[in-house]
Amino acid sequence: MAGLLSTISKHTVSEDAAYEYLVDQGLLAKRRRCHECYPPSNMSLIRRADVMDGWTWRCSMRGCRKKVSIRKDSFFSQLKLRLSTWIKLMYLWSSDIPVTKVRCHLDDSECSTTTAVDAFINFLRDVCTAKLQELPILLGGHGVVVQIDKSLWRHNL
Repeated sequence: MAGLLSTISKHTVSEDAAYEYLVDQGLLAKRRRCHECYPPSNMSLIRRADVMDGWTWRCSMRGCRKKVSIRKDSFFSQLKLRLSTWIKLMYLWSSDIPVTKVRCHLDDSECSTTTAVDAFINFLRDVCTAKLQELPILLGGHGVVVQIDKSLWRHNL
């Protein structure tokens, strides 16, 4: 585990480090506005020990104080995994580590069941499938022959 995940260890050492990394990568919001208020007001990031991520957005308007998860409007809201675990799983998945081996690289506390890992991998596949359908890739071209080995297909379309 140490060798493979050492590349991303500084981003997964704590939930704060994971949050900062995901914000820097544009995957989580840097700022948020409260749309419950009129006019919409800025929200402040506040520390909360009672939530998994340790942070939440709170409206700065005294009469509102609405709270919103830091994951709101991001794909991180889909599964209840720690942000540091998300980063590890994304890294392992993008490194072509077989799904059967991914769990070996995680602490038992991060993904106590294979169901969590399977759900995550399926979710990433769905995200990639949707993106490829939105922006299809042209294989081949004029005068180029592309052969596709059907034995590598997982299922028929």
